[in-house]
Amino acid sequence: MSPSAPPVPQPAGIRVLLAAEPAAVLQASYAVIALASEQEVAAARTAEIARAVSEAITYVLVHADAEVWESGAILLAAEHDQDALRVVISEEGTGQKRRTARQGFGAGLATIGKIAHSLQVRTAKDGHFEISMTFALAGT
Repeated sequence: MSPSAPPVPQPAGIRVLLAAEPAAVLQASYAVIALASEQEVAAARTAEIARAVSEAITYVLVHADAEVWESGAILLAAEHDQDALRVVISEEGTGQKRRTARQGFGAGLATIGKIAHSLQVRTAKDGHFEISMTFALAGT
């Protein structure tokens, strides 16, 4: 009998459909905190990640088109391995609306950029607006 190779760890993850309402900010943060806890991420780093996720959800809520508010659909998908936590937040409407007036201070994406290892804001191939973030976990 030949020895078998140890199993390759698979990323653990979550997919949560959130209502397009202010409560989604807290719900998304709690979901990501629970996932980070599974990986035993340091409390301070977990708090930073939760802040970035809450900023991203807030950004989507503020910039979402009317269809998102009517359908109530924001998707939070996250997965982690030993080195990183990847989070994707997408609205399920028709994309980011054009801003006609300044709404807020515009610090949300800058805050996320300081916390995340990588940040991408885009319109996905299916037309949905999406924010992708990767958080390094090494040394946490």
